[in-house]
Amino acid sequence: MRHGQGFVADVVARAGEGATSRRIAADLGVDSGAVDAALDLARRLGLVVTPSQAVGGGCGSCPTASSSLAAIACAGCPFAS
Repeated sequence: MRHGQGFVADVVARAGEGATSRRIAADLGVDSGAVDAALDLARRLGLVVTPSQAVGGGCGSCPTASSSLAAIACAGCPFAS
C-alpha cells in the first residue's frame, strides 16, 4: 500500500476498474472508511465525477448503464448516488 496521494490514486484507479469500496479496502488492507474518505477527497478535488455530475446527467450516461449487467455493476459503483 502507498500513502498520501499514491493511496488516493490507487483507490481512484481501482474504483475506475469497477471495484466497490469494500473490495478496494480488502485489496489494499485498509479500513473501508479510509477508502470512502479517499473517494470523497477525489470528488471534492474534481478528480472524478459522480454520475449525477456527468454530462447527460445521471447514471444513464455511464457506459455500463446500457449493459445487461447494469443492475449488478451499478449496485456496487462507489460513485453511484
